[in-house]
Amino acid sequence: MVAAGYVALADPGGAHRLPTIPCPVHALTGWWCPGCGMTRAAHDVVTGHVGSAFGSNLLWPLVGGLLVWAWAAWMWRGVPAPARAPARVWVTLIAVAVAFAVARNAPTLSALAP
Repeated sequence: MVAAGYVALADPGGAHRLPTIPCPVHALTGWWCPGCGMTRAAHDVVTGHVGSAFGSNLLWPLVGGLLVWAWAAWMWRGVPAPARAPARVWVTLIAVAVAFAVARNAPTLSALAP
């Protein structure tokens, strides 16, 4: 909750109040990783600009859903923990992340880049 409040107050695309730690994948290869733009997307979501979040990272609903699921499993014992999800769920999530990374670095799909 504190992290969400901080991201809401500190615009990652503007005032540079957040630590400026470059993405290691982008710094080493020049490619956008699946997580690039996720902090800007989180800022957009918590400040009520849900549509703008899609411009920063299309995977934010998936990552946000996983975070809510993990939080719910931590808070309530009746919710199954994400770590106990079937292997096919994790394989699918990894395949989606890899496919998204390839797509956002393709010259014809440059609109997917953050």
